[in-house]
Amino acid sequence: LTLKSPHWQAPPQPMQRREATVLSRAPLTADVTRLVIEVRGDAAFTWQAGQHVRFLLDDGSHRPFSIANVPVAAGPAQLEFHIRRMPGGGFTESILPRLMPGDTLALEGPQGACVWPADGWAADIEHLVLLATGTGYAGIHPILMEALRDPRFKRVTLYWGGRTEDDCYAGPLLNALQGKGAGFAWHAVLSETPGADAARPWHVQDAAL
Repeated sequence: LTLKSPHWQAPPQPMQRREATVLSRAPLTADVTRLVIEVRGDAAFTWQAGQHVRFLLDDGSHRPFSIANVPVAAGPAQLEFHIRRMPGGGFTESILPRLMPGDTLALEGPQGACVWPADGWAADIEHLVLLATGTGYAGIHPILMEALRDPRFKRVTLYWGGRTEDDCYAGPLLNALQGKGAGFAWHAVLSETPGADAARPWHVQDAAL
């Protein structure tokens, strides 16, 4: 299946293999961790909002994670990730809980074509609809922040799917952003809400429709 859109194209940046230093590791929820790293080296590490990198493990395998922060124009590249613990996961259970500031990680990237376009959007696009589930929000967050800074958009709408309210861990931030203007709205689409109408949509695509 091939999908083509006139509004964007695959990013042109070549993929790099780099080493990075762990800056911090902290819980966002009981099973989601916020990891922040800094890419080493003199060469710039650039990416577009919405891209991801792959962490390279000692056994030759790799794990892809979305970059959850907006690219910056200057200074060392600091990358943020929102990583959900997977039972038995070789990275999320064996490596991530033991990472400490100063530790080294190897990565490849950037990758991914679901991005905020480097040249912006067509002038006639006024409403952006974003869909995410779970920690898939990590890759959507920088696109959302770029959209809220773009004066051409009259409306930006986010649908974030999860099991319970706790899965929408950025809810307080989104509520604050929603309160600053009529142009942004977000909706938690939850599958395990006690007492909810069983007929209501609980997939993000159904809610958006």
